[in-house]
This record gives sequence, structure tokens and C-alpha cells, in this order.
Amino acid sequence: MSSPACLKPQHFAKQTYQYTATNHYEQSLDVYLPVLDKQPEIPAALAILVVGSGWLGHRSFVYTGTSWWNSAGPRAFARQGIPCICVRHRGAFPHPPGMTGARMMITVAVIVLALSAQAQIMAASLAAFLLLVWVLWIACARGSASFDAMLDDVVSALCWIRSNTQCATGGLRPPAAVIFGGYSSGAHVAASLLNRPHLLAARGLPAPCEGLCDGVLYVSGVLATRPSECRLAPSWLTDAVVRVVFGKDEAFKMPSPLHEIKSEAPRVPHLLIGCKHEVFGLSLLDVFFCSADYAAALRQLGVPARYLAVSSDHWRILNSRALSEVLGRERAWFACPH
Repeated sequence: MSSPACLKPQHFAKQTYQYTATNHYEQSLDVYLPVLDKQPEIPAALAILVVGSGWLGHRSFVYTGTSWWNSAGPRAFARQGIPCICVRHRGAFPHPPGMTGARMMITVAVIVLALSAQAQIMAASLAAFLLLVWVLWIACARGSASFDAMLDDVVSALCWIRSNTQCATGGLRPPAAVIFGGYSSGAHVAASLLNRPHLLAARGLPAPCEGLCDGVLYVSGVLATRPSECRLAPSWLTDAVVRVVFGKDEAFKMPSPLHEIKSEAPRVPHLLIGCKHEVFGLSLLDVFFCSADYAAALRQLGVPARYLAVSSDHWRILNSRALSEVLGRERAWFACPH
């Protein structure tokens, strides 16, 4: 067998495509293709990953601020010779407090300052400022995406990829395998979609174990949105985080992949890459990053699943040498998940 194609260090080609007719940045995807001296005899796998960012976006100052972080993931794959498509979706926006909460903020501020008669003008100014902030906050959040909209966007992207294979693969021969998943909150979106094959079927896509993908990959994934038996944390903390992003009504419907795993998880090989210290060692927040627990639960169901811990943290893993080394060691798994 001839030696594999030599990858030119740091070299890859990137192309951006819209997967809907809206021409909206958040409904686009990037195709990263490695630049090789020659094509390998065995085709490489194709990784399709949903981007992270804490589900947030909606406004350009949010999603452009996180795009540099999200792009580090597919770059790492391409530099290891693995073509990668990173899929964006419409984002949520931090949910503003309701009228009651706004009134409380303003009232407390006014009372504190009005304790001094000389501060009444300052109190009135502060109240007006807080009211303006609240109104602008509502305006910025208007029209932000629901979680269902995020799932729908990813389905649309998968439909586009299957209909535009020449663009998705750079005109190369079909990939040896297709790996689907995501990183950070993108892993949560991907896992929630895989647990809902009816959403795929409604758009003419096969179920995960019937041809959608050959393997599943989650990198530092948010795979739970509430405490579990393995990861104890105050429920008010997890509820508060989700409510800030989606609001009370949406947060109530928010899926938690780890808690759905027994009945819904796809029976295809999984590879989960996590950090030894996800959030700088803050154990209370580790409830969201439960890759090891997720892999163990899959194995109990007879699903091939491995968990690999790297020496990094959630914020630096995509651009870390540790992730690149893992991807290099796992190239055989990507070509033939097992």
C-alpha cells in the first residue's frame, strides 16, 4: 500500500455556502478541505460539525465575535487531512427580564440613590438609563431563534450537503465515511437532532443508523441541561443558565440529551472528546459537559462509544495542540468508525 498523501503544513482551502435562500450569515456553512500533494488511495472521511457559542447569535456583534473560535475546530480537522464542514444556525439572544424584573431593577436603584435627598436627580437619571437599556435589550432580542429553529436550520444544512456533494467534497471522490456531530452547544443541537429522527424523515433524510452518518463525534459537548445522577448540581443553576439564553417558556422545553439517551440515542459508533478541566475546574458547571457519562451510558446500551480526555479546557480546546494530536491518532476511526 502506498504511503498516505502528504499534508502541506497549515494548508487548507475554505469555501462558504448558503444552505437557504435567505443569504443570512447564520444560515451558512463553511467547507474546509485539506490541501494535499496527492490524493490518497483510500478516501478520507468527511466530518460535519455544528458550531458552538452557547446557542447565542442573532446579532452580528455576537456571532462575528465567536466566529474566530468556531473556525478553529474545522481548521484543526483539515490540517489533519480530514475534510470538515462547519454548520452554523440561527442563534438565540440573552433573554431580557420581564416587566416585573425591570421594575424591580429600577425601583432598587432609585431607592438606593434616593436615600440621599441630594441624589434625587441622579436617581431619576439612573432610572431613565435602566429603562432605556431594557427597551434596547428587548429590541435586540426580538426575532431571535428558538431551539426548534436551530434544529430546523441544521436539517436544512444536511439536506443541502446531500444535494450538493460536489461542493461539500470539493469535487473529490465520495468520502470513506460521514461523521456528524458538533462542539460545545453545537454538540447539544446535533445530539438533540439525532434523538429526533422524525425531524430528519420529514425532510427526506434517513435516520442516523440508516445512512445519515457512519459515526458521531462530540467535542467538549454540552450534553445535558439539567443535573443527573452522575453530575449533581443545583437545579436552579442549570435552569438559570438556560433561561437566560432562551427565556422561561423555551427553557421548559429544552431537551437534555443525556436524559434521553436510553430511548433515543442513535445506534452508531460515537467518539467523545472532552477536557480534563472543562470550565477551569468549576465542578458546578461540569453538569453541562458530561461526555464521559454520555459515553458510559451509550456503552450500557451496547452502542460503541469511546471517551477521550485531553489536557485543555472548554475555551481553548479547538485551537489546542492536544486536539490536533487526538485527531491525528484517530484518523483510522474517522475512515472506519467502530
